[in-house]
Amino acid sequence: MATHSETARRCLDLAVAAAPAMIGRAIDQAVATLQEQEQRATSTAQRQELADAWLELSRRRGHWSQRYPALLRIAPAARAPGRGAAPSPDSDRFGGLALVDEEALACEIEAARVLQLIAPRLEQPLAELDALMSTALGLDTVHAQLNPLRPEVFAAALREVMQPVPQPAWSKLWSQHLASPLAGEIETLYRDAIRLLRAARLTEASYRVLPAAAAPARPSAPAGAAGASGSASGASGASGASGAPAAAAA
Repeated sequence: MATHSETARRCLDLAVAAAPAMIGRAIDQAVATLQEQEQRATSTAQRQELADAWLELSRRRGHWSQRYPALLRIAPAARAPGRGAAPSPDSDRFGGLALVDEEALACEIEAARVLQLIAPRLEQPLAELDALMSTALGLDTVHAQLNPLRPEVFAAALREVMQPVPQPAWSKLWSQHLASPLAGEIETLYRDAIRLLRAARLTEASYRVLPAAAAPARPSAPAGAAGASGSASGASGASGASGAPAAAAA
């Protein structure tokens, strides 16, 4: 019988095996959408930009289909929580802040854009997958950040496979048009992985419920203030009592 860690590895193997066809179909749909936009474009410059984008994307289809699976296999470890980049020799410049390469920053932005576009469609199957995968990893509670098939892994792999991009506008166009078909492919993969995990007779790890924060206690009034308040109340009551006979006499 396969151990829990072996079951998790089998899920990653499933994703790697499916990746060439996944990215290939996503590219085909993205190219078709870009071609439709090119036909509807009203300006020559826009038509040319769209045509160049889908032509280059089509040209890279074979290379991406080969490289994407390898990136999926190494991406979970490379992006594991707590693993940071090696310190740069220039990290002490400008008060400890290293200069950020503009190209690297642009890559991170594209990965974030892809993740933002694909995440909503994956919410339902991802919640179930996170729970089962956490059990497969030997965890009692859900640790979504340790799921080797979390959406961030697919977005990061897509970001890497895009590089280099000769025209900055292409990466944005590619991200926008690849996100929807890729999300559909990932959703299908998630359901296949869930079936694999269920077949291993795994139960879902529980989601940790954080205790509700207790309401802050009201500070008690200082003893002096309480005494003064009581004196004031007594004075007020005495005043009211002395005023009552005068009103009656009037």
